[in-house]
Amino acid sequence: MVQLAAVGAASVVTYSQETSFGVPAASPTQKTLRCLLGSKFQLDRTTSTSKEISSSRQVQALTFGTKKGSGSIPFELSYASQEDLLEAVMGGTWTTNILKLGNVKRSFAFEQQYPDINLNEQNLGVVFTGFDLSVKPDTPVSGSFSFMSKDQKSIQYADDGVTTIAFAATTMTRSAGSFITDGFEVGDSVNITGASTAANNRYATPAVITTLAATIMTCSAAAFTVDTAKTGVTICKTLGAPAAANTNPVYDSFTGTILLDGTACAIVTGIDIKMEQSANGSNVLFDTTIQQVSVGTINVTGTLVVRFVNNAIKAKFLNGTSADISFTLGTGAGSSKSMKFDASKCYFTGVTNDTGENELTQSVAFTAIYDSTDVSALMITRIP
Repeated sequence: MVQLAAVGAASVVTYSQETSFGVPAASPTQKTLRCLLGSKFQLDRTTSTSKEISSSRQVQALTFGTKKGSGSIPFELSYASQEDLLEAVMGGTWTTNILKLGNVKRSFAFEQQYPDINLNEQNLGVVFTGFDLSVKPDTPVSGSFSFMSKDQKSIQYADDGVTTIAFAATTMTRSAGSFITDGFEVGDSVNITGASTAANNRYATPAVITTLAATIMTCSAAAFTVDTAKTGVTICKTLGAPAAANTNPVYDSFTGTILLDGTACAIVTGIDIKMEQSANGSNVLFDTTIQQVSVGTINVTGTLVVRFVNNAIKAKFLNGTSADISFTLGTGAGSSKSMKFDASKCYFTGVTNDTGENELTQSVAFTAIYDSTDVSALMITRIP
């Protein structure tokens, strides 16, 4: 039997907000996330080896310890495509299309779907800890989200070319092995591929397990077509069929404005902005997974790259004078579905002259602090 490997370009990332840390909603509304290839959902586990002595001089036992997940999700920014994640990482709530930094804690269940091999990996207790955004000439506006997570699961009955699956009206019966040992549970939604009768394949509308035995899986309202036992069937747990993503265009560096102290600034050739906060996972005895993700102080930093035309910016750095930096992606008019990022109280913390053969530029590092008027160091506005 030839086994084909999963194709990265066919993968899909979906998500839903959890009811509590590490606990997906009973019937989650999964959304498709617009992101780039290269999303990393990594689960690390500590290990310890026995120090007990042996005449063989070899390690006698290895024990797995605590789990801790982490990773990043790269994206190209578009209107209303990453707003749930921005809300989560900022700890605020979109109010009249304005998002500010806050203290609201949210966790998510993410699923990486590989439909070509009918395999899904669930990442539970995902808590976002930071994001960065980059606006550079001749490229889409891009960035990434960083996170910590509680656990990862991947539950699948995979076709082995020998074991068969037979379909009845509401059941699937396997010839060998155990659905329970595989990790399936009552209440799980499952995708099905490889059935000889097309009606028995379920992806857009997963079946839901109502009762489970080692070799028999009964599904609610399955309405399977009776089919003889055959190989080639794959069954995989899923968090649910995701809603389709929007098709809003990705922001570019050609349409927009950047203001310095409220005045259009025509010398900026690039801007990077980053929001990050320290994060720590808390462990307790007799549980391998973290109990919560605690986050610390929020830091908002960035870099402006500007054409070197005068000493105005350098003077602010030397004098320790604050500046208001804001930029709008899109025209700013309602019909354009624009977004505005505003750091109203910034201090330039370093200026480096980038000396080249042609035009000189300056790289200007800045830090944004709490602004009492905005009640936030960073404010994002949707212009719908």
